[in-house]
Amino acid sequence: MRIFKVKNINSKLTNKELEEIINSIKKDMIIIYPTDTAYAIGVNAESDIATKRLLKYKGQRRNKALSISVSNIKMIEKYAKINTIAYNLIKKYLPGQISIVLEQNDQSILSKNISNDNSVSIRIPDNTISIDIVSKLDSAITASSSNISNYPTPFSIEQLLKDTPREKINMIDIIIDAGTIKSDGVSTIVDCRNSIPNILRQGIIEINEF
Repeated sequence: MRIFKVKNINSKLTNKELEEIINSIKKDMIIIYPTDTAYAIGVNAESDIATKRLLKYKGQRRNKALSISVSNIKMIEKYAKINTIAYNLIKKYLPGQISIVLEQNDQSILSKNISNDNSVSIRIPDNTISIDIVSKLDSAITASSSNISNYPTPFSIEQLLKDTPREKINMIDIIIDAGTIKSDGVSTIVDCRNSIPNILRQGIIEINEF
């Protein structure tokens, strides 16, 4: 396991560090990285092999979908159908602490393991490290929280390592340690697949208008 220590979630990785992280993702490896809400587990979202490894790490999910990180609206369009409601939320709140659930489009090459109903939960985290990784890779990575199932969402690597069994820790290839993430909670999840949006999880961002 490689650990890169940085000052905070908006630190700039060196070119060498970023290159190693990108190459690891391309090789279907697992990274732990900081977002604007918590530490996430990142793998190549287009790879069945990588997402299968992630699911093995996470454990029992009860058919829960995997969320993904992208860097801009153009990358959202690569994977999903954007309706008017979703477009308005994207323009108003992203980058930020919300996840938008959309239907995958016909051109989507996301892994079959992302969801079992052709949906996708998409984030654009509002922090430098997340954006730099996805921009350099030029494709989505997973953004689900890095805890194993039924354990608390981790806001520090110390907490993550404390709560994670050794056999799971051994599956992690790279950790980007940005210290304790000062967050008020998890992202708000909004399902925008229908004409009436549905808040699936109320998180940090309160959405009153659509």
